[in-house]
Amino acid sequence: MSAVFDNVRRRRDGQVASYIPALAEADPDLFGVSLVTVDAGSYDIGDSHHPFTIQSVSKPFSFGLALDEHGLDATLESVGVEPSGDPFNAIELDLRTHRPYNPMVNTGAIVTTSLVRGSNEVERTESIVRGLSRFAGRRLEIDEDVFASERETGDRNFAIGYLLRNFGMLDADVNDVVETYFRQCSVVVTAHDLAVMGATLANGGINPVTGQRALREEHVSRVLSVMSTCGMYDYAGEWVFRIGLPAKSGVSGAVVAVLPGEFGLAVFSPPLDEHGNSVRGIAFAEEFSQRFRIHLMGRPPTARRVVRRTYRGDAVRSKRGRTAPENAVLREHGGGTHVIEVQGDLGFGATEALSRAVQEELDGATRLVIDLRRSGTIEPAMGAMFRAMSGMVESAGVELILAGLPQTLRGRVPAHEFVDVDSALEWCEDQVLSDAGLPDEVILGLDEIELLAGLGAETLERIENVAELIVLEPGDPAFREGDPAEHIYFVRSGLVDVLLSNHERAKRVSSVGPGSVFGEIGALEGGLRSGTCIAKSKTECTVLRWDELRAICAQDPAVLDRLYTNLAMTLADRLRKADDERRALW
Repeated sequence: MSAVFDNVRRRRDGQVASYIPALAEADPDLFGVSLVTVDAGSYDIGDSHHPFTIQSVSKPFSFGLALDEHGLDATLESVGVEPSGDPFNAIELDLRTHRPYNPMVNTGAIVTTSLVRGSNEVERTESIVRGLSRFAGRRLEIDEDVFASERETGDRNFAIGYLLRNFGMLDADVNDVVETYFRQCSVVVTAHDLAVMGATLANGGINPVTGQRALREEHVSRVLSVMSTCGMYDYAGEWVFRIGLPAKSGVSGAVVAVLPGEFGLAVFSPPLDEHGNSVRGIAFAEEFSQRFRIHLMGRPPTARRVVRRTYRGDAVRSKRGRTAPENAVLREHGGGTHVIEVQGDLGFGATEALSRAVQEELDGATRLVIDLRRSGTIEPAMGAMFRAMSGMVESAGVELILAGLPQTLRGRVPAHEFVDVDSALEWCEDQVLSDAGLPDEVILGLDEIELLAGLGAETLERIENVAELIVLEPGDPAFREGDPAEHIYFVRSGLVDVLLSNHERAKRVSSVGPGSVFGEIGALEGGLRSGTCIAKSKTECTVLRWDELRAICAQDPAVLDRLYTNLAMTLADRLRKADDERRALW
């Protein structure tokens, strides 16, 4: 931005607007640029906080206020949306309908001003100022000197008002409406304010700084459309051709442009060209658009990037620990679970590409998981395409599972829904094991615990004699982070979640079921627990103090050798599983 700014500031052509005396006093050397993103990031250069009056840049925002007040159909009865190709102050109406051509020229702007809520000039002015303030994220005020100057030299706009009244396009008092329009144009803003206002349009009508809705979402696209076709007056076609963004200019030297979904850009520089647009504003926007390739008609394709990767359930497993028989079944039959990882925003093109990827993945699948956790914005209209995908998957005899589905689509697509892909994979694994006839619930003896494998009956009896059998109800903690690490837990039935915390929230890193052991690493190291273990279902555990186990090993050193061997084999199995997952995810 600074490089473009330095290039453009050398421009000395153009003239400051003089038909309004108050504007003629503007310093032609003033030059400021501001960019505000939809997540409230901001970049300001030069005189971006210098105050000036908004003038015609107010028009798209007052049009939005009229749409919110009356709805689309009623508003379009009073003002059209066709480019006129004429200067902004042309006294001209559509010969057939008698409507102004669009809300960006003065005839249309005066009509939209009259449509804003208020029974008189004072009430309507306050409604407009409040509305513009919501867009800007702060209370805006009117420059009374500029208003007086506009009113004294505004005969042409009064003439437009009476013309509109003559053709039935204006119901309110002409003087009240036109003077309200002058006050609207005299609202004081900065380039930074306008960038926030543009970012509010880019953000679907929600101010990214305040979080307040300034315009109903369904009207944002209408406002941006009119800005694209009519916002730059008789330079509108050239603007779209060269810069390619919805925009609006004003005779005070401001230009605001919007890249939907990304940012609002505002430039302030008083010298104008023959069309009434800021010379430096046009030059900056053109070079900026070319450098960053933000022309809306030149956006890069997204469809080929929607699928991040695919993998199978036999290679990438959930965080839940399984018994040896369960692992054997999942290695053999888990490949019927196919997973598609999605990335990026899902508009029509990307969703259509995803639909084709889904079709390709159906071959050999029994269950298909679509992981949406890395997706960006999913347009609500894409719900119909997701429902069509669901029907296609069902017709193929495959179960559809959606992980990380956004709130806007939850419950709207026939599918199993899970908050994350790990939960989805765990559910799929449970179905595979059920299909293979393995029991849902088992109670294992100590001889079936992986860490105790190979120990003789006498040793197991000694362990059982000094150990304690505990029962955990769902939600009960076995231990919490920071507790003394003094015990080892052997899971005989049920399921325990292992959680790690970052002081803000806890995240599940694994789950351990029958035959597994937890707490062993902490007990070996001593000290305090580094995580929390909580029962996910009713769970039976044999709990053994580490010093009791050491005493047993001291009596028979072969026991210690066996335990270390089993522990090493368990860790090696985890490493092999991690390697398999890495290969699958390359």
